[in-house]
Amino acid sequence: MNPTENSNVKAKERFIENKLGKVYYDENDVMIFPRGIPGFEILHRFIVYKSKETEPIKWLVSVEDKNCVLPLIEPFLVRIDYKADISEGDILDLNLTRKSNVEIYCVLVIPEEAERTTINLVAPIVVNLDEKIGKQVILTTDEYGVKHMVSDEIKRSEELIAKRAKQRSEGEPKSAGFDQKNK
Repeated sequence: MNPTENSNVKAKERFIENKLGKVYYDENDVMIFPRGIPGFEILHRFIVYKSKETEPIKWLVSVEDKNCVLPLIEPFLVRIDYKADISEGDILDLNLTRKSNVEIYCVLVIPEEAERTTINLVAPIVVNLDEKIGKQVILTTDEYGVKHMVSDEIKRSEELIAKRAKQRSEGEPKSAGFDQKNK
């Protein structure tokens, strides 16, 4: 569908054709990544594309290069106790305040055998929706790496939930199991 053929398409709407098909976006939804992202430093304009067919997976799509499409997921859906302690420098780069509307995503690697999908937990994509600025940050923690099996992380999260439910039924505090490192 051509944006000019549909009266519902806004004047600022554009599209890019890539491996997802025709991806329509509004120019107002473009996020600026001032330094690009590692491996794609020359690209600065991206959208987070959401598709009902792939939920909860979203896509970081470059509007400058049709070949740059990265699968993303909210890390909390994979690892319920995920913590993204963002450095002061990254907070400044992203113009973050306590009132900022922020989304955090992690990049997935999805091989042909989908059950072998991995997630990069140490380098989340942080997006300041208010300022339309994004950055892939590097967390300073030994707890996360660049390659975690999604299936293992989900299993770990399920075990944490079961442990928390058991602790609640035994009368322990609600936060038990999440305030401590569970390995």
